[in-house]
Amino acid sequence: MEPELNSHGISIKMTDSDSTSLPDTSLSYRKIYQAANALQTDNTASIMTIGMELEFLLPKSNIPTLGPTYIFDKIRRNLQTLFHSGGISNQTEIHRQNAGDQPDRRKFQLMEEKSCDLFYPDPVTGKTVWCEAIELCTPILRFGSWKWVIPTVVEHLTSEFDCQFNNTTGLHVHVGRGCGWELADAKAIASAVIIFESTLDHYHPPHRRPYVNWCIQSNRYSNGFKSLSKSAIIKELYEAENLDELIKLISPTKFFKYNFNSLKKYGTIEFRQADAAISMDQAVEWINRVISFVTAAVETDPEEFKCWAKDEDPADCCPPENFDRFGVPWVGSRAQVVDFLKEDEFAFGRTNESAAAVQRQRRAAGWGLSITDKVQESLELWIGEPEVEGDRGPLGGNP
Repeated sequence: MEPELNSHGISIKMTDSDSTSLPDTSLSYRKIYQAANALQTDNTASIMTIGMELEFLLPKSNIPTLGPTYIFDKIRRNLQTLFHSGGISNQTEIHRQNAGDQPDRRKFQLMEEKSCDLFYPDPVTGKTVWCEAIELCTPILRFGSWKWVIPTVVEHLTSEFDCQFNNTTGLHVHVGRGCGWELADAKAIASAVIIFESTLDHYHPPHRRPYVNWCIQSNRYSNGFKSLSKSAIIKELYEAENLDELIKLISPTKFFKYNFNSLKKYGTIEFRQADAAISMDQAVEWINRVISFVTAAVETDPEEFKCWAKDEDPADCCPPENFDRFGVPWVGSRAQVVDFLKEDEFAFGRTNESAAAVQRQRRAAGWGLSITDKVQESLELWIGEPEVEGDRGPLGGNP
């Protein structure tokens, strides 16, 4: 039997002699790569591409005399075993990527992460635990393959290694399109960011906000737009004559919640605000919402954005059904937004600070906030069922 090729030209081991001995995971791999070879359609969501970057920490206490080279090689070999067991050939590698390297988007990449704090407080002793910070980047994923690839790889990784997180570790989602984003598409997505940024914040804990984390500045308030109304901002965005002008307006550097600088390098828009300490089921749900967001944006007429920008609170001028279409939580009034954001203990992501770890599953009942059913549904999505005290966290960390 000739080896099959996936959409990246990577061969998949599928011989008659070994196919029957492969574990059940091989069937899922086959389905993924068969789907990746399917014909594209004109529907925006069906040709979407996804790349995910996960930042995490490995405590140095477990590797006191060993440096990053050993760590990277150990992770590489471990994930290679996972891939081989699923029938993926050794052309799929885990490479340590050095600063300035151009990534090979056909392969998983490991990088030293420079923007994260290299410590977290031990939840039991309260002592500072020093770590190596690592970023795992997925290949370009198409046709919904992220729904299986990301949970499988990350959950395997976190079950094999003592992966930890702190307030600075993030989960970044790059969203692209096979045919590329046209200037009109980028303007539409940028407009949607301006309209819905404050309500999208509800999906993320307080430590993933600009006033706490300099790496995720506000597109609405941090780049010369602070003194402008939303209507004036939308007008400026649509007057941009080229992509460079648009990028300078919406995200002059990459350190914004929504990074448009990656359009120049990768042809993607990067959603940077998510917490790294969520479960991978939650990560997939967040990716699905990102796709809903950009799909709805490029299908929206510019005149609609202008109407929705007439008030700072989108709920006052944007119909509730459009919140659903964009994958954005519905909030009934600005007062409810303010009350909601005052709840400074809110977090759906699991951090390694003992107070935050304990509160994560216990806050919903005690909030007593005046919020709509739509917001409550969104909160329940992230909060999930209460855990038994002492259970391990969703990514293998201790609560």
